[in-house]
Amino acid sequence: MGGVLGAIERLVEWIGKGGAFLVLPATLLALMEVVLRYFFNAPTTWSNETGQFLFSGIFLLAAAYTLQTGGHVRVDIVHHYVPAIVRSLLLLLAYPIVAFYLAVFTWVTGERAVEAVSFLERLQSVWAPYVWPIYVLIPLASALMLLQLVCSLVREVRRFGRAS
Repeated sequence: MGGVLGAIERLVEWIGKGGAFLVLPATLLALMEVVLRYFFNAPTTWSNETGQFLFSGIFLLAAAYTLQTGGHVRVDIVHHYVPAIVRSLLLLLAYPIVAFYLAVFTWVTGERAVEAVSFLERLQSVWAPYVWPIYVLIPLASALMLLQLVCSLVREVRRFGRAS
């Protein structure tokens, strides 16, 4: 099982760090739009939506990696002031609840993604870009986060077993 956990966590890390490279084009795009809009009075019709897609991609690709590195928001007043065994117990209680939510979310958004792809869905705007790639990315990112959550749960069960 350790090999599978390691492979999943390497994949999560690779995707999370890879998604970080979208920050540069997203930032350059925003800068370009500001310059065009305010210095040349020539805004584009496509940069706002493209920027939203890029930042959505960054967020979605980073979610599982953020979970892996412990970067998601926690209730620090509880987390830092209880013994390690209580922290582990709280995580062991929370992870199955989050896993259930992620499984349902992945299923529902997966159905929506299939629908968006089948109709080659576009945004209703002047530019009208395809929106289905983002709809596909949502359940994939959610499934990746679910896999990372399972890895974290297994590691926490092992840690809890050693601590008790």
